[in-house]
Amino acid sequence: MGFIHIGETIRMLRKERGISQEKLVAGLKGILTRESLSNIERGKNRTSFHVLDIIFDRLGAPAWNFFHHPLTDEEAAAVNMKSQFREAVAANNRNECKRLLGEMANMTIFNNELLQENLKCQATFILMPSSATPPPPPDYEKAEALLLQAIKITHSDFNIANIPRYLLTETDRLIISMLSETMFEQSKKDEAIEVLTQLAENARNNIFDAYERTRALSTILFNLSQRLGQTSLFEQSMTVAEEAIALNKKYRNYSINTPKLLYNIACCLKELDVDWRNNERIKQCLHDSYFGMRMFGRISDAEIIRAGAARRFDITLPI
Repeated sequence: MGFIHIGETIRMLRKERGISQEKLVAGLKGILTRESLSNIERGKNRTSFHVLDIIFDRLGAPAWNFFHHPLTDEEAAAVNMKSQFREAVAANNRNECKRLLGEMANMTIFNNELLQENLKCQATFILMPSSATPPPPPDYEKAEALLLQAIKITHSDFNIANIPRYLLTETDRLIISMLSETMFEQSKKDEAIEVLTQLAENARNNIFDAYERTRALSTILFNLSQRLGQTSLFEQSMTVAEEAIALNKKYRNYSINTPKLLYNIACCLKELDVDWRNNERIKQCLHDSYFGMRMFGRISDAEIIRAGAARRFDITLPI
């Protein structure tokens, strides 16, 4: 696609979403001005792929759909290996993961997103359960170091204490979510919760497309709700879960997170209500969680919820 067509695409998407040039460049001081954006839209100015990635991310349309940075043969092979790696992780096949990581390590890659994905894959491998008996604990510190290295590929000055100031891509957000997980497992629970709180604020302020913002926030808020519940902050956990569910409902984001969040709300209500056995909302949340999982075709997960309802709440859900 020619550069002038990229500009036309940006203008078309911006107008479709009712976003002014001023709003699109808000907070991009030193990166993009309204005048520069106007020139890009008219095909008069060129800019870096990273800036285009930020623009399209704010518009809720991944840049790769419109502007394909040419990949080398090795980078194209790395994309394929990333897909194979995900499948191996899902199958808990550590040997295959290790083989793929070895092949990726010998590749020459210049694409920043693929470099980030490579480091994320290495961290994922470290966090996978070991087949040894007894299994050793994962090296969370090493995984954290790899994830920080990954985020600094696109943000060399990255400061985990000031996440809202960064213009993050979807890959950046996934890496930071994983980073919070490694921190939580190292007993840095308050720091991990703060990271997710800031990440949610970043998504609220920097993704203008309502559906894409909801999709990103749904996952972040789900993780945040889980972590708050695990630290016995039940009221906060329930508030965050309710926000995520309301967003999903408003923008029709049919996410597997919704039934999980409903189960989490039931667990929080049990901790907060001394008369929880007579709490009708608990029963409704468990019912909706169970049938929500079945609607998504997640029968085994639905049965886990049904078993949890019987064991933890003494409630028998219908089959």
